[in-house]
Amino acid sequence: GKDYQKKLFNKLIDSCGTEFVYKNLLKENIGNLQSYGKFKDKFFDNNQFYSIKWLHTILKITKKNKINYICEIGGGYGCFAEKLIKKFNCKYIMIDLPEANILSSFYLSKHFPNKKIFIYNENITQLNKKDFNKYDIFVIPPWVKLDKIKIDLFINTRSFMEMNFDIVKSYFNLIQANMKLYGFFFN
Repeated sequence: GKDYQKKLFNKLIDSCGTEFVYKNLLKENIGNLQSYGKFKDKFFDNNQFYSIKWLHTILKITKKNKINYICEIGGGYGCFAEKLIKKFNCKYIMIDLPEANILSSFYLSKHFPNKKIFIYNENITQLNKKDFNKYDIFVIPPWVKLDKIKIDLFINTRSFMEMNFDIVKSYFNLIQANMKLYGFFFN
């Protein structure tokens, strides 16, 4: 309930600092979430806490490295993607199942109305450099291949444990083939 949410929020403030947390909270309640809290003039829910903590950790790890291209495997509705895109102003590839991709396309389009979002259609089997240069955010299912696109930061936070070994192995092959030299993998 609300007491647990308040406890988590205070723990996040202790870990990341009030200014960092406030700066990364939401200005509006996209999706009309019913179980939210407010801090000053901003909104939060428990999922935001994880994303803010992970962002804080990634900033420590990547330090001064330029992050231009991020690929998140299993990004759900786009909560973490929203934080990373705002922080790094990067190109973002989100790979998830079609059901989640519908939600993330909506969520990210509300947060980034001026960014060009590439939405999968069944005629597409791979993202090539031409497509990659035309769009800012890519929302694709797992069967779309990345053609010679090098990624600075790969992310998987909550879905590898739900997959069978062969699928995880195929994602590790994708990461190895498309990771930039000295890139990062956050899991």
